Formats: sequence, C-alpha cells, structure tokens
Amino acid sequence: MPQNQIRFRRIPIPTGYQWLLVLLAVVASWFVWPDLRESPTDSAKHADAEVDPVAAALENLRAAEAMARAGPEGVSALMEALQSPNFRTRRNALLALRSMGPKATGASAAVRERIADDDVQVRAMAIDAYRYLHHDPREVSAVAAPLLADREPQVRDAAAQVLVSIGPLANEAVLDVLQQGSSEARTSALIVLRQIGWEPANPRIDELLRTLAGDPELRVEALKNLAAWGQPTPAEIRELLQLAVPQRLSPRGPDAEYDPREIALQAIFRLAPASDNLADVVDLIVDGRTGREQWNLALAALQGMQSAAHSASPRLLEFMKHDRSLRRVDVGWVVLSIGGNRQEVSRLMEPLLLDKDTDLGFHAGRLCASADPDEARRQVANLIPLLTPEKLADGLSALVAVWGLAPVAQEAIPALSRLLESDRSHVVSLAARCVGDIGPDAAVIIPVLLKQLGRGVTVRDHGVRGAFYLAIGKMGPAARTAIPALLEELRQAPLSLQPNRDANPENNWPVQEVLAALVRIGEVNSEVLVEIRRHLTGRNEQLQLYSLQALAQLTPDSPELLPTLSKWLLNSPASQYRASLIFESRPIFERAQRSGNPQEVVELLTALLAENDIQVRKAAAWSLGRVGPAASAALPALKEVVQDWNALSSPVRKVRFSPRQVPVGSPTTQLERNRWIDPEAPWHVRHGDLPFAGQSVAEVVQEAIRNIEGDIK
Repeated sequence: MPQNQIRFRRIPIPTGYQWLLVLLAVVASWFVWPDLRESPTDSAKHADAEVDPVAAALENLRAAEAMARAGPEGVSALMEALQSPNFRTRRNALLALRSMGPKATGASAAVRERIADDDVQVRAMAIDAYRYLHHDPREVSAVAAPLLADREPQVRDAAAQVLVSIGPLANEAVLDVLQQGSSEARTSALIVLRQIGWEPANPRIDELLRTLAGDPELRVEALKNLAAWGQPTPAEIRELLQLAVPQRLSPRGPDAEYDPREIALQAIFRLAPASDNLADVVDLIVDGRTGREQWNLALAALQGMQSAAHSASPRLLEFMKHDRSLRRVDVGWVVLSIGGNRQEVSRLMEPLLLDKDTDLGFHAGRLCASADPDEARRQVANLIPLLTPEKLADGLSALVAVWGLAPVAQEAIPALSRLLESDRSHVVSLAARCVGDIGPDAAVIIPVLLKQLGRGVTVRDHGVRGAFYLAIGKMGPAARTAIPALLEELRQAPLSLQPNRDANPENNWPVQEVLAALVRIGEVNSEVLVEIRRHLTGRNEQLQLYSLQALAQLTPDSPELLPTLSKWLLNSPASQYRASLIFESRPIFERAQRSGNPQEVVELLTALLAENDIQVRKAAAWSLGRVGPAASAALPALKEVVQDWNALSSPVRKVRFSPRQVPVGSPTTQLERNRWIDPEAPWHVRHGDLPFAGQSVAEVVQEAIRNIEGDIK
C-alpha cells in the first residue's frame, strides 16, 4: 500500500478543469449508456430521437462540458438547454449544473421544473442536481419526499438517496409522506426513515409506526422501523424474530439492509438487560439455521442480558453436546458470560483439543483455559509429551492446542523452547506465538529466541522473525535484555521501499513488532530514540507511521512530536491511516494544551477540516471538541462546515446502536482475528473502533461546536 501511494504522488496533480472532465465523463457514462443501448423501437418512442444516438449523446456531452467550463457565464446557456425538446440535451445540462454546484447561481428553479419531466432519467437527475444547487436542506427534502410516490423505481431511488444524504433534517418531509402518501410511497418512506433514524424517545413517531403496522402491506416495514429506532414491545420483537428470512452466506455490504431478525436482535441488545425475549433468542440459536449475522447478533443479545439469561444455560449446554461445528465454542463463551456451569463447558471442550481441525482445537483450548484453569493445566501436562519434532511430523494438533491453552501453559515452556530450534518454519512460528501468549512468565526463553534470530529459518523468513519479536514484546518489561537485538533489527531494516518483487507488506512486520516491543518494554534511552527517529526519515509510509506512534507513546512530552505529527498528517493526503492517527494523538494535543499554547493544535486540526476524506474531517472536528473553549479560533471554520450541508452526507445507519459496542463478530471470530493480529498493539485502532465512526460529519462538527462554546456563552 505505501509503495502504491508514493507512486501515485509522483503523477502530476490534475487541474480543477481536468477533475471536472473526469467527473462529467464518469457520471455521464452512467446516464448515456442506456441511450447507447437503445433499440430502434426504444428510439422511436422519442419524437426528437437522432438518426445516430451515439453521435448525438457525445455531441450533447461535449456541449455541456463547454458550458460548464464557461463558469457563471455558462449557467444561462445550461438553463436554456433544460428547455430543449431533446431529452439527451436536458440530461447533460443537468449533469453539468450538478457538477457546478453552488456556482450555478440562479439555476435551482429551472432545475426544479425538470423534476416533473416526462423523461424518467431527467426526473431522477433533476432531484439529484437540485440537492447540489439548493442551500436549504429542508426545502430540498420537501421537494424530494413526494417523489417517493413516483411511478418509476429509478426516480424513487434517486429521491431516497437525496433524503438519506440530508439525514435527520429530512424527517418532517418523510413523516408527511407516511401520514398521507400512497401505500407504495409509504413503503419507500419507511425505508428512508429507517436509514435516517430519529432522536430517542419520540412517542409521536412510535405511535405513527404502530398505526401504519395495522396495514398488512406496511406491517413488517413499520415494525422494523420501530425495532430499529423506537421502543418495541417484546411481542413486536418476537414477531420479527419469527419471520422466515433467507440465510446470508456472503458478507453484507456497508449499505445493505438488515433483515427483520437482525433488526429485532439489535433491539434486544440495545434494550438489554431485559430478558423478555430470552426464549425467542435461544430458540434461534438452537435452531441451527441462522445466517452468520443473525448468529452473531443472537449471541450478543444473550451476552447483553448477562445474569438475566442464566436460566438458558441448560439448553445451551445441550446444544453444545450435539453440535459438530465451531459454533459450539461460541455458545460455550456465552454460557460463561451468563454464569453457566464452567466445569461442564470445560468438559465438553476437552475432547476437541486434538481434533483434526486445528482451528477447533485452538479455540477449544482457549475456552478451557478460561472456563477451568486447573483442568486446563492438567490438559497441558497431557499434551507436553506430544511436543516433539517426531510427534509433530504427522500433524500440529498438539502444538496448536497448547497455543490455545497458552494462558495456563507455563509448564510447556521447556518443550516449546526445543521446538524453536526446529527447521520447519511453521512449527517455529507457532511455538513463538504460543510463547508470546504465555506472557511474562516465558521471559526465561528470551536467550533461545535471540539465539535463533541469527540462525536457521528465522534469518530470512519475515513471518517467523515477526512472530519472535511479537513474543518478546508480549513479555513486556521482563524482556529488557532483548533491547540490543531489537535495535539491531531497526538498524538493518532499509529506510527506502524494496524493489517491486519484495514490496510485500509482510516485510514490514518484523520492524513493526520491534517498535511495538520497545513501547511495551518501556525503555527510553538515546539509542532507542535515535533508531526510531531514523525510520521517520524513510520512505516507507507505514513504518513512518508506526515510528511516530512509538515516539508518541515513549516520549509523550517531547516538544518535537507536534511538528512531526503535523508534517506527516499534512504531507500524506493519500494515507488510509490519518484518521486513526489523529484520534490516537490525543496525548500530543493534550501536552500542547498543558504547555499553555494550544494554537498549533487548533491550526493543524482546522486545516484538516478542509480535507476531502470524511474520516479525517470527523477526526479533526472530534479532536477540536476535546480541546474545548481553547479551540474558539476554529469556530468559524467549524460553522462553515455545518453550513455547507451538501458536503455533510449522513451515514446510513439502519438501527439505533446501543451505547455499548455491538460485537463485530462471534467470540470465536474475534479471537481468530486477534490471534493473528495483535489487538493490544500500540496502534491497533480500526476505523470501525473510532468513537465517531457511526456519525456524520455534521453530527461530529455540531458536537464539537457545543463543546467549544460551552464555557464561552
């Protein structure tokens, strides 16, 4: 990734005119393509159809581009083109006006007239363009909402997208459709309302939804809205849970709708620890036919009930006895969380430790170690005789099982030490990971780790070296004796990018784990700081980032950090890491505030408000809000962002999330990810984990303004 980004930056940056042409070409292609595919019969339907539709479409597009290039002077020509009898001319005029946005002064009324056009695509394009030209979101909502009743799905979809992008400000217009629209329009409005959401505790909307639920055609959509955002009753939740829905085998895209069961389970999690629907959720689990999303949410709903779900333990344990998939491990974790029989969970897991499916053995071991540590230690003792190169030649089940049992596997350290000398890289790597998960108690093995770093399979294998440094880092301060070897790895690592054939992200892993280990060990001396700073000067963007974060955690009071951070954030516009870095830089910003001069922080974050990257803008606004009244100089910029509502599209949320984080996967899914990607690494923050991930830019900015103005008014 870093290499590609650096290559990209070598390309001359396109001019504003070139970007306009790209935008026009991309968006126009979507509208022009249906014209290019028109059959003679279709073309005959248009009185003004040209003999050569392809040539006409291209000519119209060139004409629209020319008008747009003319700037304000071209607006009049484009408005005149909106009256053309040629539907292609009208479409392309709308496309050009949309691309001009607020610069198309005075064109909004003419664009609004096209919303009643006879041509379907013209109507759809008109409401989309109107959203970019008009400055009052409530007015745009009032114009868009009636189009939810349009006879053509394309127009209804365009209106829905506009309303969703406006967000909660469109609620009143959508509610008007729900109160007096046709059945078809109300169905579209219910979907839009669910994607927008509304403020908590709004009994008026709850009452309206229950009224609409009396219509058989609207009942399911109305109940889904109620469960997603309102206060559903247990009976309403039960009705949604009992609806037959197809399983989703593939991952859901970010804009896909939740099905009725998923929304009902989200509501149970949000309203926890209420257990009125306990039996319904358990029925869903033991049924065994739920899709992945439903399964994960059902488990989260039970865990959210905590001890209130204790009575479900016997049924869940019975499920574990008969299920033959990894799901029985998921259920075992739930039984522990609701206070079920820990010894029984352990007993059910023990036969799985040496299963031919090593993933199942690992997860069974980790669950055993948590459920009954004493029994888990006895299982480790039974497995130690199998931890020899000869025994492992036929399979790695025993080693993977001990890895699962690692939290209580201290007795296996000598056997694991011998495996580190193996000439089989996968055996060495697994043994190192196991040692790392044992933690500080395994520090006695550090001399063996260091010895092996200079010989055998660890010399050239980046994966094995990374596993060794990860293990050392997990031992924390007990691994101080490894610091010279860690520094040597930093000295040997190249600062420039590797040739294409070696440009593999895994090549960064050893250095990344060395930096993480230095942070965990906590040793701050001149040698350590010199080597970390050296990687700040390199051309490997990912390692620059990790080096900067390592310095921030080892020397949070260093005056050099803020200028270095500012330079990196402002000079790496294509980086995918900037939003996370802004969030993680709170200690640096707080130090600047303590020094009595937060001006540099405010100036940096204000500059980042103008970025195109939505996540960066949200991170900057969120951080300004945490600065508080001292960030008053940023208020004009923040308020300008709020006024530019066209740039503040709301995220499609579909449900009101609980203040508690909804698990992104089942217990085993999370553990499976975490055993390969260290969740406790100093820089392990994903976009989805950021506190503002589910908010729109407008919501984050408005919250920041409130925080800043709190002590000013």
